[in-house]
This record gives sequence, structure tokens and C-alpha cells, in this order.
Amino acid sequence: MRAAVRTAVRAMAWDAARAAAWALLIYLSSARSELSGHNVTLYLQRVFFPGASYATVSRWQFYARKAVHFVEYAVLAVLLAVLLEKWLAARPVAGPQPPAGLTRLPAPRPPRNGCRPPSRAGRLSRPAVWLLAGLGAAGFAVLDEWHQSRVPGRIAAPWDVAVDAAGVAAGLAVLWLARRSRRS
Repeated sequence: MRAAVRTAVRAMAWDAARAAAWALLIYLSSARSELSGHNVTLYLQRVFFPGASYATVSRWQFYARKAVHFVEYAVLAVLLAVLLEKWLAARPVAGPQPPAGLTRLPAPRPPRNGCRPPSRAGRLSRPAVWLLAGLGAAGFAVLDEWHQSRVPGRIAAPWDVAVDAAGVAAGLAVLWLARRSRRS
């Protein structure tokens, strides 16, 4: 029993470390003033596309940056959802626990009013867990844009938060589809 608990805790710790490392990577990349759109466009134009106009390189660089925003937050949402699922599954269920030595309680008597108590009292459903993960990732996107507004040479754009939120939704949708296809 203890080995199983240790394994579950170790798995949750790795999932937490992955999510934290990914969030730190996002944070550190937005803290660099040399990664502003203008600087990146000038670098790309000078090194990779010397014959292209600044406007053309800037436009393609803009689309690439938005794609990176989208993927960054899709991955963050999936990492948070997996972490929250494991963490909430490991929490004890509210209600009576079996005495030491017993693996399960005897079946409870049905209440007199005929209603059955919920089978997973105190637990969040999977959609609620994913909503929490999505809100956490989208909240991090807002905080990251605020942080970026404090970095010299960088600006915060509400458009970026919208792209990040779309990435969060897409990441959770892909996770849902992957779990759904695995069940069937």
C-alpha cells in the first residue's frame, strides 16, 4: 500500500514539475526585451530573408508568434488538467472511511426518503477539473501579459490573451478527444 502511495505521489510531483517548468519557460520568454516583434523581424530579415521586405517578414513573424502563443497555452492547459485529475483522484472521498484492516465499508442502507447519496461525494467531475485547469491556464495568460507590459520594449496585447485562451480550449479539446478515443 505504501509503495502505491509513494508511486502516486511521485507521479503527481513529476506532473507538477512539468507544469511549473512549462509555466516558467513561458514567463522567462516573455521577460526578454530582445524577443519583441520588431527585434525578431529585423533579425529574421537580416539572417534568413535578406531580400524580403520588412512588412512581409513582419507579417509572417506575427503569424508564427501567434501560433507559438496558441501551442504554449494548449500544452499548459493539458499539463494542468492531467495534474489536477491525478491530484483530485488521490484525495480521500468525503464521508466515512473503513476501519483499519478493512478494505471497504459495508453497503450503506438506503435513506428513508428513497434518494441515494452521490457515489463520489466530495469529488469534482472531469469537466469541472478541466474547467479549473482552463481557468488556471487562461489566468496565467492574463498575468503573463501584465508581466510583459512591465518589460521594457515589450507590450501587452489583449489579442494575445485571446489567442492564449483559444489555445487553452484547443488543448483541452484534444485531451478530451484523446481520452474518448482511448475508451472506445
